[in-house]
Amino acid sequence: MINTIKEFKKEAINISFFSSWNIISENEENIVFQKIEEGKKPSCLIGFILLCIFIIPGILYLTLGGKNQKTRTLTISKIDNNLIARGDSTGVVYANAVISEKSKEMISGIETKENIKKIIILTIILLPIIIAFAISQVNGSK
Repeated sequence: MINTIKEFKKEAINISFFSSWNIISENEENIVFQKIEEGKKPSCLIGFILLCIFIIPGILYLTLGGKNQKTRTLTISKIDNNLIARGDSTGVVYANAVISEKSKEMISGIETKENIKKIIILTIILLPIIIAFAISQVNGSK
């Protein structure tokens, strides 16, 4: 079990998750990481399709769509000789994995769960397209 801020920092540097986080303050009692995620603009393709089909939703999507910039903060504090992680929920999970020295097993499990989520979302999006294509091929061959 990791009990000092220096040990935590040494272990965290080796994990790819923390490579995108900046250390904004550090002392004997705590260390504060910060990550700024850029905002995303709305997709021009979706905006164009919406404009062609429905003008008002297309205009609304292109003007209001997208994501704003986010600032995530993660604080690791030493309280009663234990390290406590607070802040960004995903960061806390990774930090607790580092603190308990089970980082390799836990982090590979977290990344696997995130990949499964992506596969499920992709399947939900592509399945209707594949079904529509198959139906059109069957109808076209008659």
